[in-house]
Amino acid sequence: MVGMGAFALAQIFYIWGFNASMPSVPVQIIGAIALLAGILVMFLTVDRFAASAKVKRSILPFLKGYGILVLTMAISAMLCLARPGWTELAAVMAGTGGMLFFISDVMIGLDKLDRHLPKYRFWTIITYHIGQILIVAAVLLIPS
Repeated sequence: MVGMGAFALAQIFYIWGFNASMPSVPVQIIGAIALLAGILVMFLTVDRFAASAKVKRSILPFLKGYGILVLTMAISAMLCLARPGWTELAAVMAGTGGMLFFISDVMIGLDKLDRHLPKYRFWTIITYHIGQILIVAAVLLIPS
């Protein structure tokens, strides 16, 4: 829970940083629709998997809340492709990094819900670190 809280704070800062410049309104609408669809899928999946998992029901709201944050961060990173001030390379790196970070956290969530993927610890670490490297590299490439 402490780790999830610390990473939730990091997600808030990523969301804030990625959204310092906003894309056009149509792109924002597409992002909002993607976020709402993702939240729906996440809630249905968590509830379904939790029904047969040996997980404390008291952590499910926190898992869902953190899931919303990491999903918002990933979508915000992907929308860098349409943000003013982002070079194409930086935007692709940010979007890819955000998605890898999201995938890493999805694998952790699946494990908590007793859905163990083969070699998930290895893939969690790989996707997390590559995602972080890409996000940092993307920010360094933004023209000042």
